Amino acid sequence: MPLLTITAPNVPASVEDQTALMKRLSSKVAKALDKPERWMMVSLHRPVAIMFGGDVAAACHVSLFSVGQLDPARNEAMAALICEDLQDALHIPSDRIYIQFADVAGAS
Repeated sequence: MPLLTITAPNVPASVEDQTALMKRLSSKVAKALDKPERWMMVSLHRPVAIMFGGDVAAACHVSLFSVGQLDPARNEAMAALICEDLQDALHIPSDRIYIQFADVAGAS
């Protein structure tokens, strides 16, 4: 089951906007991973504080865990689509978005 976790200080306030963002990313990431969306999980979190590169300007941490289907070429393509959505929804520039990809063993 892929898990996409987004931690950003400016997560949308309304449940509708949060849901819309999660639905867009769920669909896009599941498709990019060639996995059924019914197994895709997305969570949004507001941190107490976040600093990136020694600067407290708006930033975002994203983790994507998946059983298989992660490789450098696919990760680069997914990073681009994730950053595009987060730039639009959260107004965070892509150079302030840190994405961690983790290939998880199926038995974990």
